[in-house]
Amino acid sequence: MKPLNLADKLMYEIQQVKMGSLSPREELYRVYGRIQMARELDAISIDDFVRLNHACVADGINNPKYF
Repeated sequence: MKPLNLADKLMYEIQQVKMGSLSPREELYRVYGRIQMARELDAISIDDFVRLNHACVADGINNPKYF
């Protein structure tokens, strides 16, 4: 089994927060900060950043389901 890269780990964390967190918005903000930091450190590509940002912000934080 191939080990997960950082982008895959962050996506997995986003999905876990959406499925089972008691306070998903706060947790998604925390993950969003990690995504931004990973991009600033060039640990993830711009394509991964855009994909993760969309999953965390558009489909997460800004989704009324998580208010």
